[in-house]
Amino acid sequence: MKITRLISAGLMIATSFSLATAVTTTPANASTAGGQITRSEVLARAQNWVNREIQYNLTRDPGTLKTDVEGDNKYGPDCSGLVSMAWHITANSGKGGNSTRDFAAWDGVEDLDSLHDLKPGDAILSSTHIELFVRWKDTSDHTKGAWTYSLNGTNSSGDAQGWEQDWAKGPTPNSRGKVGDESWSSMQGYQPIRYKNIVDDVAATPRPKFGDFDGDGKTDRALWNPGNGAWFVEFSRDGSRNETEPWGQNSDIPVSGDYNGDGEADRMLFRPSNGAWYVTYSGTGQRAQLPAWGQNGDVPVPGDYDGDGKGDRALWRPSTGAWYVEFSRTGSHNETEPWGQAGDVPVPGDYNGDGEADRMLFRPSTGAWYVTYSGTGQRVQLGNWGVSGHVPVPGDYDGDGRSDRTLWNPANGAWFVEFSRDGVKNETEPWGQNGDVPVPGDYNGDGQADRVLFRPSTGAWYAAYSTTGQRVQLSNWGVNGHIPVS
Repeated sequence: MKITRLISAGLMIATSFSLATAVTTTPANASTAGGQITRSEVLARAQNWVNREIQYNLTRDPGTLKTDVEGDNKYGPDCSGLVSMAWHITANSGKGGNSTRDFAAWDGVEDLDSLHDLKPGDAILSSTHIELFVRWKDTSDHTKGAWTYSLNGTNSSGDAQGWEQDWAKGPTPNSRGKVGDESWSSMQGYQPIRYKNIVDDVAATPRPKFGDFDGDGKTDRALWNPGNGAWFVEFSRDGSRNETEPWGQNSDIPVSGDYNGDGEADRMLFRPSNGAWYVTYSGTGQRAQLPAWGQNGDVPVPGDYDGDGKGDRALWRPSTGAWYVEFSRTGSHNETEPWGQAGDVPVPGDYNGDGEADRMLFRPSTGAWYVTYSGTGQRVQLGNWGVSGHVPVPGDYDGDGRSDRTLWNPANGAWFVEFSRDGVKNETEPWGQNGDVPVPGDYNGDGQADRVLFRPSTGAWYAAYSTTGQRVQLSNWGVNGHIPVS
C-alpha cells in the first residue's frame, strides 16, 4: 500500500514505505465471456451499469438489451441480467442472460451453506429476485446487513409501470440517491450462491506499506521535531516509544520510506536549500548523506516507481511540472515530460495495482485529477472530484492493493473515498476539525488504510478504522510544532 500525504494545506509531502502483502486486481475487461473472472472484476462490471445509469426493463425485448463493459455481449436490464453481465456469462445469451429461474437450475453456480459464507461478487437468490453481494456493512456483525448491486423493479414511484423508474444501484448512492441495501432480516429469504468460475484476487509480491518502522505490517505513530531534529516513533509491535538523536534541521522535509528494502521505514530528510538528502536506516541505525539532488522549490514525492519493493527518491518541480525519479533498481535518474502546473498537489500512489507508484496530481482550483501510469506511460485525466480547500489523502481504504482517490475537508471534517475495487464513492460522517493533520495508514494491520488525525494544539490522535468503522481517541502524544510522519 502506498500513501502520499500532506503535512498541511501547503505542499509539504511526507511519504513512508515498508514491506507488506497486498492484492493485485484485474481491469474491468480482463476476463473472457464464460471464463474465469476475479471478484474485483465482477464488482467493477456491475459498477459500470450504475455509472451508465442503466434503467430497469423486464421485457427482454431486443431493443431493450444493454451491452457489457466491452460492448461484445448484451444482457437484459433487470436483476438477473445485471448478475449475468457482472459474471460475464454466456448462458442464455440469446435472451439476454439467465433469468432468476434459470439461475436456480443452472449448473454454473453452487449453493453456499450460509449467508455468512458470502464473498464479494457472490449472489443472493430467491424465486423472483437476485442481487450481487458486495460486502457486509460491518464485517464483525453481519446482522447489520449488506451492500449489494441490484435492479429491483419496485413500484415505489407510483407510476403505471413502476419498474420503469428503477435504475441500477450499488453500495453508494447512484445519481438518483438510491443504494443497494439489504437488511439481515430481508436476506433470510435468499439462498446464497457462488458462480463456479469466480476466483479470488491473487496475492501479489510484497510491496511498500506506509509508516512501518518496526516491520510488523502496521503503521506506527511517528513524529519529527523540526526545532531540534528529534524523531519519535511508537512501535506498534510492543507499544514502546523511541526518540532518536537529532537528525535534521528546521526547513528540512521528512520523507521516510523503506529505501533499502529491509521491511522497515527509514528516517529520510530532504533539504530544499541545497538539495541534500539524509537517511538513518532503521534496521542498522546507520546514518548516511546521499548525493545532492534537487533544488529549492522542488517537492519530494518518493515512492516505489520501479516495483522493486524499495522507496525511490523522487521530486516534482511545480515551476515546470517535471517529475524526477531515481530508480533504486538501477540507480539511474529519469525526468519525465512536464506533468502538472503550479498550484497542483502531487499525490503519487499505485492506482492501477501493478506494483509501481504512478504520478498523480490533484488540481484544487478545478477538482481535476491527472495521472501518468508508471508501467505503461499512459496519461489520463480522471473525473473531477473535490474542490479548493479539500486535502488529498489517498491510500488503500478497501484493501484491494490499489490507492484510492481520497479527500478530507478541514472545514467540516468529512472524508470522501472513491473505492478502486468497485468505483463507488463514500462520504463519512465528520471526523476531525480545522487545524488537524490527516495521517492515514494501516494502523491495525488489516490491509486497509484507516482515517487517522493528529491535533497539534493538544497532541491528541483520533482513529477511525476502515474495516470495523470503530472510532477511538488514542493516547495524546506530541506537541504543537511536531510534524507527524505517520
